[in-house]
Amino acid sequence: MAFIDWDSDAHRWVPLRWDAGSDRIDFETSPDAQSWTSFHTMNPTTFGFDQATFELGGGAWDAPFSADPFVAFDNAFLCDE
Repeated sequence: MAFIDWDSDAHRWVPLRWDAGSDRIDFETSPDAQSWTSFHTMNPTTFGFDQATFELGGGAWDAPFSADPFVAFDNAFLCDE
């Protein structure tokens, strides 16, 4: 798996896409949902999807904060093709 430093501007969009033609999963980021940067690619046949776990999380560290931290997730869905 890959780890990247979070950038709230550059990583506003973070989709995971399955490319059926090459049978791979691309992990991408985008500031505007128009231009995409791939930060990790993996082959899904190296594990069974029945063993996969997907987690979304958010939070804040290194207080003090001037405002309450806010995290929103939208358009998260799984599809079976």
